[in-house]
Amino acid sequence: MRTAKVTERRQHPRAKRTFPVFAETHRTLISGTTKDISAGGAFICCQQPLKSGEVFELLISVSLRNPPIRAIAEVVRSHNSCPENEPEPHGMAVQFIIISEADRRAISTMVAKHATRFLQLAL
Repeated sequence: MRTAKVTERRQHPRAKRTFPVFAETHRTLISGTTKDISAGGAFICCQQPLKSGEVFELLISVSLRNPPIRAIAEVVRSHNSCPENEPEPHGMAVQFIIISEADRRAISTMVAKHATRFLQLAL
């Protein structure tokens, strides 16, 4: 039996964290939540995901005390017709193509803290 070898292409560690997001294109405003996030991108759960290749402005509310993270993102994968038994929800995988270094560091720090807490709970 042959098995497919899956190559991990992600450059940044991810955390399964849920944050409210707003995506704005020249034609629509979409609200959703993150399923997971990294310094390089996120998976956004939403009812009407954009098409692969679309570029849009993204706001991620990670804290009530701080302004939202802003990025220009590109859809790299879209799930808009997933059967109910599929593991992927309706949504889109996005990569951040323009994001400030301060926002990228904030996400990296948050992911690292989440990983540390997860490891502490596992021990």
